[in-house]
Amino acid sequence: MEENEKYKLHHTYIWLASLEVLPIVFFATVFSIVPPLFASFEEYGITFIDPLVASILITVLFTLLVAGIILGVQALFYKYIWYEFGSDDFNYYSGVLSKKHAHVPYLKIQSVNQKATLLQRLAGVCTVEIETAGGSSNKAIKIAYVKNEEAERIRQRVFKGKQGLPYGAENADDLASNTLGESGANKHNVLDYPAEYSDRFRGVFGGSELNTGFTTYEYSLSNKELILSAITGKSTFSITLLLGLVSVTVATLSFLMDALFVSEDAIIQAVYNVTLDSVGMNILLALFASIVFFLISIWVVITIGTCISYGGFRARRKDNRVEVEYGILSHRFSGMDIDRIQSIHISQSFFQRIIGYCSVSYGRIAASSEDGGSDKSVSLTADRLIVHPFLKLSCAQEIVESLTPEYGDMPRCVHRVGRCALRRALIRKVILCGGGFWLAVVTLIVSRLSLWAVSDASSIDAPAINELISIGTLVLFVLSFVIAAAEAIEAVLWYRFSGFGYNEHALLIRNGGFSTSVVVVPRRKMQFGYQRTNPFQRRLNVATLIVVTAAGYSCKKERLIDATQKDVTAWLQWMLPRNNVRYDDSQEHEARGCCEQGHQHTS
Repeated sequence: MEENEKYKLHHTYIWLASLEVLPIVFFATVFSIVPPLFASFEEYGITFIDPLVASILITVLFTLLVAGIILGVQALFYKYIWYEFGSDDFNYYSGVLSKKHAHVPYLKIQSVNQKATLLQRLAGVCTVEIETAGGSSNKAIKIAYVKNEEAERIRQRVFKGKQGLPYGAENADDLASNTLGESGANKHNVLDYPAEYSDRFRGVFGGSELNTGFTTYEYSLSNKELILSAITGKSTFSITLLLGLVSVTVATLSFLMDALFVSEDAIIQAVYNVTLDSVGMNILLALFASIVFFLISIWVVITIGTCISYGGFRARRKDNRVEVEYGILSHRFSGMDIDRIQSIHISQSFFQRIIGYCSVSYGRIAASSEDGGSDKSVSLTADRLIVHPFLKLSCAQEIVESLTPEYGDMPRCVHRVGRCALRRALIRKVILCGGGFWLAVVTLIVSRLSLWAVSDASSIDAPAINELISIGTLVLFVLSFVIAAAEAIEAVLWYRFSGFGYNEHALLIRNGGFSTSVVVVPRRKMQFGYQRTNPFQRRLNVATLIVVTAAGYSCKKERLIDATQKDVTAWLQWMLPRNNVRYDDSQEHEARGCCEQGHQHTS
């Protein structure tokens, strides 16, 4: 039997890993050893050496000792880590005492991803993750500190192996630059140029660039899309929402004071009477202003950091896979085989829906990554590949058709939820799961108990506290009403937007509200589908439609609540194996006017 060639990791695995740990060890030493050392010098009266000099020496020596230990351990593990390419599989070996051999057939590989920290980019190495589609116990093979050239070679050989193509000796074509066919709209942003420069700089040990395939379609972000992507990110949006709540609270208090003819001096005096005399109002106001300033500063820093992380964003169709890469300081690359796409997601946040934008992503089978060394820490990778974080809603289908023409035939939403769905949504969102309703209930109970407790206490200023309780109760009741009204509006929007549709190739499920979600599941990617009903739904002749795909860590369920029983039964007939019944276009024309409502390209 012919023995496969062994490929070792780059030698940066030994010393760069130690270098990355040094700052953590240094600061941990400073904060854990230096203070007790100063106290010991003072307690025992040691004078032959300055405490500061002793602290510096001990910190440096301890940091170097830990770095040396890490260096030795990394050198030991380095000798026992390598990988091999077989004719139809990839093999990874690791372990000193406990040996590990990971064997992955090429056909089972879902994606090959890369990521690199700032130090790794300077050195020209990266971490490669090979993800498989192994069900609920997915494991990604993690190969750390691989040269950029070798990482590209891994991608090249893996995807050639998936296509059943032989891999021969390197030739001139392998060292050529990647060929670009059709491009998307000619959009660029201010960070594309530094990102392009950083990409050309392949690091000290990066090696030559290999040709990994023919690019048929590629696009980037415009300045507007880049900035809006950063502003509407989860972290920045949370801080924006918090600042908005502070502003609304201040405005509401001002309005209530005017409506109740309560002066600001009276409120300030009531607060001052309740607080300790030593705490001045100026300190409280300064504390409030400091919190607002801190939130604004954090918002600015996170926004700039998100822009830098999205710098150089590129999404492309290359051969039979979709690739996405981004990042200037730290770099991330993800490549997924077309056949491994489980679903297409077109999502809108509240802000995106207002201005007519959305994000597009592909559902995929998530995998947990396990380090090949002795560290058994496991982390979960994302179950979606975002191919565009912020684009016009009218361009979403064009992006999907250009990147994945195999899934470009999207069905239209022709089946709306039942007529009773609005009433059930109001009950579900406003009462049973309504934050405003339950906030009002809790506020009523707490205010009654507080007033009862104050009336029984004789050592406090009861009128001032009662006035504060009344104002606070009124504010919370107003807030409860606003939340309940928002929940009712969301229920109406969900009723007007939600529905489903299907054609010969795929199923589409729409769920709406302040944010919206359109999910397209190719028929051959459905694991199974079923309906679920409770006694109330059976009485109203509606059902919950559920389809299960292999996306996520342990399968992903897409659902639509309160579809009519007739439509769900027809869909279940369509779901039968090898059911070749063609979809009736006349149903689409009859229901088209009910469901289009400004979203024709995704409906």
